Amino acid sequence: MKYIFIFLMVALAMAGCKDMDSTYKDYVVVGGIVYPGKIIKPAINSGYNKVLISGKRGSDPSVTYARIFWNNYTDSIEVPVPQGTDSISQIIDNLPENTYSFFIHTYDKNGNVSVPVEVLGRVYGESYVQGLSNRYLKYALADNSNTVQILWGDADLTSGAISTEIQYTDNSNQQQVKFCKTTKNNLLLENYKPGTTFKYRTMFVPDSTCIDTFYTSFDVQKVLVNIDKSEWAATTDSYEATGQLPNGGPEKTIDGDVNTYWHTQHSGGMPGYPHWLAYDMKKTVGVAIIELTSRSNFYTADFTKFTIQKSTDGINWTDCESFVLAEKIGTQSFVLQNPPVTRYLRIYMNEGTQPYSHLAEFSVIGTYEN
Repeated sequence: MKYIFIFLMVALAMAGCKDMDSTYKDYVVVGGIVYPGKIIKPAINSGYNKVLISGKRGSDPSVTYARIFWNNYTDSIEVPVPQGTDSISQIIDNLPENTYSFFIHTYDKNGNVSVPVEVLGRVYGESYVQGLSNRYLKYALADNSNTVQILWGDADLTSGAISTEIQYTDNSNQQQVKFCKTTKNNLLLENYKPGTTFKYRTMFVPDSTCIDTFYTSFDVQKVLVNIDKSEWAATTDSYEATGQLPNGGPEKTIDGDVNTYWHTQHSGGMPGYPHWLAYDMKKTVGVAIIELTSRSNFYTADFTKFTIQKSTDGINWTDCESFVLAEKIGTQSFVLQNPPVTRYLRIYMNEGTQPYSHLAEFSVIGTYEN
């Protein structure tokens, strides 16, 4: 009986297995599911309304093409993968500015599809471009040898500034192009044609993978020159007519000699602050930089705080910008952030270390406007 029972149990089990096979046999894929080899080492490069997607083909010889999907598989593009090639490369353009997730599938001739490979990438567009700023140019100053020295402000490195392009005309009327890297703040334009302008724009590469270079619009710039003082007229609130001879008069501040100087009155009375020196430059000038030179042996005894003023008639004055004159030997330069265009200019001295004041030399660097 024992052996008969075992036999019956085995027979029933075999019958059950046979029924199960018949139930599921329609869902079994003969030979199993085929997954072609996927793309390996995928990479993505950003661009202007586009991306570049690339990758290695892999070792599966059955792969005939790939398809790249984006926008949650609603958009795609087919990329041939011919035999004998070891990589794929595809530009996808006309993409709105955004960050995208791309999925790459490979296929064989039977339509079998690989598992997806995902890459993330950035697309740049007009919003990025509109946020770019041309590099700040502090000044461009010509010397007597027709060499222009350009001094730059710091570039916008956070947006990817890499270089500034400069186009100018030389003395042979030839157009010249130079580039200044963002790591440099100085540039020389040699053999520059006097009286001409130059233009410049800044180049940007927003990230290390980007295949495009972006540019700001060109800005046109006049070249600064040392304004000729030979025809100027100088006046002042007071000057020492006798006690500082041969110095004392306001004209001594524009004679080109740092050893001569103007001095406020001290004989017969000593007026205190404020003091002022006014200049009729005889021509309309764009005043970009002013230069002041103190007396070398009395540089701690002149004015300290002062304001540059402009006028349309030499009588009524408007403040431009205020500065502090340091107590040191040598010429000090002051850059005006909003250069006034004027014929009349005045140094209005607000404070000093003594009631009196004095100055050896005053100069203007700018542009002639008429």
